[in-house]
Amino acid sequence: MKKFKTKIVSYILLLAIVFSSIVVIDNISGNSKTEAAKAKVATIEKSYNSKNGKTKEVYTAKTSSGKTVWRYNKLPFREAAQFDYSDYCIRDNKVYIWAESTLHVLNKNTGKCILKKDVGCYGNGAVAVDAKGYIYGAPADGATITKLNSKGKIVWDTTVPDKYSSGCTYDIKISNGKLKVYCEFCGYEYFIFNSKTGKFIKPGPKME
Repeated sequence: MKKFKTKIVSYILLLAIVFSSIVVIDNISGNSKTEAAKAKVATIEKSYNSKNGKTKEVYTAKTSSGKTVWRYNKLPFREAAQFDYSDYCIRDNKVYIWAESTLHVLNKNTGKCILKKDVGCYGNGAVAVDAKGYIYGAPADGATITKLNSKGKIVWDTTVPDKYSSGCTYDIKISNGKLKVYCEFCGYEYFIFNSKTGKFIKPGPKME
């Protein structure tokens, strides 16, 4: 009987040790997750990856000390001769990437893809997001400006009037209900549109 009791006590001690080990491991894992969650993204960097003559963009989030928090490399490889650079912007802890006709929306802190949708139009030259979550994009080689809602559905699209040479779009800024669409090689610094309706208002100052 004494030996039996001794064995039971030994088993209980063994179980206690195993349980304690599990708790310690779980705490370590939990602490790691907590530390990772505390890592704040300070910058988003875009780089390029090439393979078999094709290229794609890779987005990397880093802390202020340069530590990598996450990397998003799910854009497709494309032929270099037909390569369209993606553009991105950051708003309200979300990263908006417009690559060719596909919109990718990521959580800034985790890199998790919240939305991936083929929106049917190009916005790879410039992308911007307003305070209400509407997304605006324009292709690098054209003058069609598109507005999407937060789900990626087209609200309107518009163009620079034919009498102006639109050039190459490289930036969009939003202020007081107006869009300023910046273009190169067009003779004007930018073009102004009504952000709610898409109606063209006027060109900006002429380039010298």
